[in-house]
Amino acid sequence: RRLPQVTPDRAMAPKGLPVRLSRKTSDPSGARETAVPVAVRQAAAATQQAIDSRPEVDRLLSETLPNEVDRFLIAYGKLRKTDDLLKLPSLSKTTDGPPEKARNLALATQHLRDLSWRTHFQDEQSEKVAEIFGKALGTVQTLVTLVGGLDLQASLGRGVPPAAYLGATLLGLEVSKLYCVLASSFGIPAGLVVEEISLGIVHCLKQSIRLITPLLSPESDRSKKVSTSELPFSQDQATTVCNSTADLMQALHEFLSRHKLGEDQLHQLVHAALSIFFLAEPHFRLCAAAEEVLVTIFARTEALRPSILQEFLVRVPRLPSGKRAKKFQIPASEDSADFGLSTWTHLLLRLGQSTCLPLKEPIGANVDFETVLERRPAAQSVITQLTGGLLQRLVFTRSKDEEARAILEDLANELMAVAFKPMWPGAFAMLRSFIQQLVGLLQEKKREAGDVVVREFALKVLSRILLRLWQTSVEVAKDFEELPQWTESLEAVDQDGPTGRLLQHIALRISLEDGRDMPWTDAARAVEAWDANLYLAKGSSANDAQTAGLGKLSDDIVFRYITMAFLTDECTVQVLCPPSVQLGSSSASSSSVATSSLAAAVFGATHPLHTWSFLVCDWAEAAAAEEAEAGEEVKGRKGKEGSKRALSTMELFLASTYCSPTLVTETATWRRDSGGRRILMPYIVYKAYRQMRSVELDMLRKAALDCIIMQANSAQASLRKTAMRALSDLVDTDLAVLSLRPVEETVDMRLRDESSWVRQVSLDLLGRILEGSLAEGGQALAEAAASKDDDEALALARLERGGGSSASAMLLRFHRTVRGRINDTAVIVRRQATKILSAFVLNHPDHPDVVAVTLDLLRRSVDSEALKNLVFGTFELLWFMDDEPTPQAARQLSRVVDASKSMPASVGDLLHELLRRFKTTIGSRKNSKGYEFAIRRWTTLILNEFVQMKCDQGQGGSRKRTKTAKGVAKAEPEEETLEEQWLMRRSLLSTLEAFAAAQPKDLLPHLRPLTIYLALEDKSSAEEQWVAIKICRILSSVLPYVAERRGLMDHRQVQQDLQALIRNQPSGGVHEAVRCLCLVVKYVTGDLPQIVSHLNIAVPSVTKLCTMAEQNGGKSDRIHEMYMSRQAWVLA
Repeated sequence: RRLPQVTPDRAMAPKGLPVRLSRKTSDPSGARETAVPVAVRQAAAATQQAIDSRPEVDRLLSETLPNEVDRFLIAYGKLRKTDDLLKLPSLSKTTDGPPEKARNLALATQHLRDLSWRTHFQDEQSEKVAEIFGKALGTVQTLVTLVGGLDLQASLGRGVPPAAYLGATLLGLEVSKLYCVLASSFGIPAGLVVEEISLGIVHCLKQSIRLITPLLSPESDRSKKVSTSELPFSQDQATTVCNSTADLMQALHEFLSRHKLGEDQLHQLVHAALSIFFLAEPHFRLCAAAEEVLVTIFARTEALRPSILQEFLVRVPRLPSGKRAKKFQIPASEDSADFGLSTWTHLLLRLGQSTCLPLKEPIGANVDFETVLERRPAAQSVITQLTGGLLQRLVFTRSKDEEARAILEDLANELMAVAFKPMWPGAFAMLRSFIQQLVGLLQEKKREAGDVVVREFALKVLSRILLRLWQTSVEVAKDFEELPQWTESLEAVDQDGPTGRLLQHIALRISLEDGRDMPWTDAARAVEAWDANLYLAKGSSANDAQTAGLGKLSDDIVFRYITMAFLTDECTVQVLCPPSVQLGSSSASSSSVATSSLAAAVFGATHPLHTWSFLVCDWAEAAAAEEAEAGEEVKGRKGKEGSKRALSTMELFLASTYCSPTLVTETATWRRDSGGRRILMPYIVYKAYRQMRSVELDMLRKAALDCIIMQANSAQASLRKTAMRALSDLVDTDLAVLSLRPVEETVDMRLRDESSWVRQVSLDLLGRILEGSLAEGGQALAEAAASKDDDEALALARLERGGGSSASAMLLRFHRTVRGRINDTAVIVRRQATKILSAFVLNHPDHPDVVAVTLDLLRRSVDSEALKNLVFGTFELLWFMDDEPTPQAARQLSRVVDASKSMPASVGDLLHELLRRFKTTIGSRKNSKGYEFAIRRWTTLILNEFVQMKCDQGQGGSRKRTKTAKGVAKAEPEEETLEEQWLMRRSLLSTLEAFAAAQPKDLLPHLRPLTIYLALEDKSSAEEQWVAIKICRILSSVLPYVAERRGLMDHRQVQQDLQALIRNQPSGGVHEAVRCLCLVVKYVTGDLPQIVSHLNIAVPSVTKLCTMAEQNGGKSDRIHEMYMSRQAWVLA
């Protein structure tokens, strides 16, 4: 009888598990299993037990790999020509993935690769691997050569089915990946690495990318030479090709980490990988794999770095911008470090951060600080070449290309979005380089006039970067994290919150994981508790050495320890270290000595090794510069040269962490002590990192600000406008910028600029500060109004007026200059100046220039209805927000009301409109004494001011002290002249006349003191006569509303004074005096003879004079005309 056939399962076993043997019957129907003798079953079981007892590598080499290689050779070993390859029937059936035979062998090879990095290959095992794969290398070379020579159009033209072509491509990609995985295994025999196969793999990759390019292009972007009929592949098939290509490039990354290719092949790989980032449609998995290849080449082949950057810069103008560029942003959540980055920006950052890797140093080795410093120039060279090339390609050579500028703006925005994230120190370095180069460009004096467009764009980019950095600086200053001193007691620290001490203790625990002796190592071992109330076990009894060691653990070092631990926590990829250099997870001491360099390991572009090495080198350069500067100062004080200086604590720390093993192996057991993986919250790490980096940019921010100020004084108006807009944004972010003397002087000069654009932007700078400050005051005003509290109700005006001390100082500083712009020829400038001056009078109601400013505002109110409402609203807030007006407010209101009478008719009755608004708002105030009470207070105050000025004038001097609303005596800055005194008296009396017309009943109590000014002497002055006429008009307006005559006035004396005025006053005065006399007789005395006597004289006189004029042919003497006009006023 035939024995049952014993074969391994067709399905590949999971990684790390042995392949079990199974029995299969020879019965083709499969109806039932053939009975197997007991002896046979026992033999099979013994064989299986023997296999299971062997090491996993031996089991893989004895069964799985030989069988899969045999199947692979049976399927593809006889292929010699392209036609034979395309005619394989299996290719047409596997368009959804690689053929089964190649896929199974690739899985087995992947399993072997994983085992090789965990255990050493013995000599017998290496020979076995060489024997097994040596048989397949010829077939592998043939396949990659055939697939690399395929041509899509030629194949389809010969009638090759699209499925067969696609299957051949997938087969070539899978076989290429198989070879790369095999070659990247640790301890693989050198004879299995064949240069011809590597060359064929490069061609195979290029052929697949040529196929992918039209597949990922929209129909509108495809070349006319490629029609849709020539691309008979579905979207799923295109995705399959892209995924297989990505798998190959990932395997190529590992291959390049272990072996070297020729320079020509590396150039081809670079060209092919870079082309993926410039496809019309993004494929993020493909871009990630291409990034791995490029970063590996860039990091391990220093000679190719300039050519890689140059090739990218040549293609950079072809990048999309605007809405199209958003499609290429990496899909990531908002809390991810990659959020907001496009595929090409992500690539550039990875390339820049891969320049400082400690490839020549063993993992965990002690490195000199000078060695760390030597790695920094390479990174700086790459960053400088990259930023300078971007400016050259996108700005200088394309000064009128809007899309090129948009590309640079998008890139700058993406860099600013991630510059203060711990995972992207390269973005911080690129921004710093951009600022330096932009400042150098703008400060260069030998620029032609045609470069104004370039300089203006460079200024815009610089201002945006500076604005973001300044905003970060302000945010850091508001919540600056300062750790407590080690000498402070635990109780004192807990009062301010235990976060600072917690961060210090975490840093101490992290320092123990390095296995390096630092000044604070002894103190770190004393940390015993691991909870929110950490403490030092020795407490105050710690010796001097321990206390001194803790004193060297500065805040910067604590923050750097925390950053390193956070990067380790965020690590999602594993480093494949040679078995001889692997450090145990429980070994944290320095007893495990590395024997191989980091170059022997395999790690991806996303591993924090890149980030941390770049950070350490960057900080090392800054630390060396600080120490060198401090050393020069010390040498200058001592006057002598010493020996080689000792390294500072920061330099020792950076040297020890450059090759820290915690970034490669799992030695940090402290993260699991509290039951969770993450002890450090990202918010704390981000805050600490942002604080560190922001402080480093202080000098650079000042240099950029000086550059913008210099451009604000440029000869070109467009540059001045752009610079002033940048200053406006900065001042809006931080009002302290305006207090800088260069900024103040620049703003003052630009407010008088010859260009209306510049003047408008300069005024907008002040206006934006004002709006932001008043918004805060408006919020407080709303809260006070909602509370309806008595004290807060009285403070409503102050809250509305107050916009912060900075805004108030700014208005006081620039109000004179702004006044010069209120009559500007540009409408927009006048409007902005009006808004600023309105804020000035509200913030400084006691300023001597308030009257002049309010008069300017009154003149501008005729421009438009909007400005009129703004000006009237300002006057209402200035004078009618309190029930108790001040004497100064009365004087200011009087001047404005008097001036409004000579204004155009569009101004209207100013006082009537203000009183209407006042009557509407006062009703909504709590505990207000009412509208009538407030008006009486106003009229009484104005009358008192008028009387007081008359008394002061009679005493031969003007008032030197006034009384404010709070009863505080305040000296006048200067004495008033006679003209100013008369102007104020006239304004006060005109305002009383306006109050009489608007609120006549409220002036009835003031009639008796007013009638005193009707008694004039024979030789009275013109001013006194004018006052008498005004008093007559006030009486005429008020007398019709008399309700109680008793005690209203001394009517006999008033009638006598009016009769005297009628006899002595000029014609105009006669009219007002007679009108007043008529109203006194009508509403008060009823003494009609006072009027009849004038009629008896006036009627005959006018009749006689008219008759004389008719007799003389219509002519009369001048004296007769004057007398006739006088009598005509009486009759009227």
